Amino acid sequence: MTKKIIALFFALLLCLSMMISAAAYTEDYIVDTENIFTQSEISELSSQAQMIENTYGVAVVFCIISETDGMSVTEFCETSYDALTDSPDGIVIAHNISEKVYSWYCAGQAEKIFTDAVVDNMMTLYDENESYFGGVKAVLTMSEN
Repeated sequence: MTKKIIALFFALLLCLSMMISAAAYTEDYIVDTENIFTQSEISELSSQAQMIENTYGVAVVFCIISETDGMSVTEFCETSYDALTDSPDGIVIAHNISEKVYSWYCAGQAEKIFTDAVVDNMMTLYDENESYFGGVKAVLTMSEN
């Protein structure tokens, strides 16, 4: 009887650990090194990005930065991908506000979804907004479709 209880306990523990790891691919969906967003704006944008990842299995991370340690914004996206998400399928978009340049990096299935044309449309929506918050929200809303 004891062996059955122990086996059941370990099976339950294994299932629980798999659920936790599958649900927690991305820790921060919005990286704001310049403190442009309020905490409530970050929460709202993060919730929207998390919904995209949970629904479609593709992580969307948006970074507002002003320093890339001598890298181009594209290099920053590529080298930061693994640090920002454990998801094999995702996109990291970074906007270097001091240089007024943005770029992105896609991995896995995200490369099929976020083609250059799609990302260009997303960034047009971003540019057309009067605020960073509105721009990122427009990008995430388009990512849902």
